[in-house]
Amino acid sequence: MLIWRPAHLWGCRVALASTLVVMASAAMAGTPVTGMFSYMADAASLRLCATGQQLPVAMEGDFVALQRAYLQARPADQPGQPLLVELQGRITQRPSMEAGQPPRRTLVVETFGTIRPGQECPSPRVAPLQSTNWRLQPLDGRVQP
Repeated sequence: MLIWRPAHLWGCRVALASTLVVMASAAMAGTPVTGMFSYMADAASLRLCATGQQLPVAMEGDFVALQRAYLQARPADQPGQPLLVELQGRITQRPSMEAGQPPRRTLVVETFGTIRPGQECPSPRVAPLQSTNWRLQPLDGRVQP
């Protein structure tokens, strides 16, 4: 959802442009998401592999397919056991389930992909910044200043 407000209300055009970019990117659907999903007592959550952040998962979109796959794949004697999942989704602000709490970042499953029992989040690939050779790349055939 994009909201347009006159630039003079924000104090400068940069703030307005930044706000629009953030709002547009938050509304984009179908971003690849990989994480450790768990479900227990009607509470679903996912720990993002990329950041380690724990997010509640909304029970809408393709959540039912994710829930079914999880319930079939997890060990029967280990309810709530986290399992690695890959899906397409978006992170959005939703009202908190606790009264008086601010809205929370929540994962909405757009398209369920796969579940990988017995696997963990892949190790992050970290490249050292020191002693790395950097090369400028042209954008649209031009080197940018």
